[in-house]
Amino acid sequence: MRSVLAVFAGFLVLCLFSFGTDAGLRALLPGSYGPDGQVTSTHTLLLCALAAVLSTVAGGYAAGRLAPSRPARHALTLGVAALAFGVAVSFAMWSTAPLWYHVLGWVLAVPSALAGGRLAERARRSARLRA
Repeated sequence: MRSVLAVFAGFLVLCLFSFGTDAGLRALLPGSYGPDGQVTSTHTLLLCALAAVLSTVAGGYAAGRLAPSRPARHALTLGVAALAFGVAVSFAMWSTAPLWYHVLGWVLAVPSALAGGRLAERARRSARLRA
């Protein structure tokens, strides 16, 4: 049960970070978004992609830190869930961004979550060495 909660918490962190950065970018760069939500600037799309990667790394880290064991495996599970969710969101919002942006998100979902899981493993090792 702790494993399920760890992955769920990681997904929650990912979503909160993602929605927060999206809201921040919309507030900072309102001219980059069309009335239907379409992003009109390549620079803004790249910032959105970076925010998505950082959100997924943060979620993978949270899942890994909260996991009872094998942080990377929990982060991988989160990455697969993020990929599935990302594909669904992409199709629902297909017209808001070009194809390359959607594909980039799909390609980076699992590696980003795994990077967070690896960071969690390092943090666990450091904590054990200090104890």
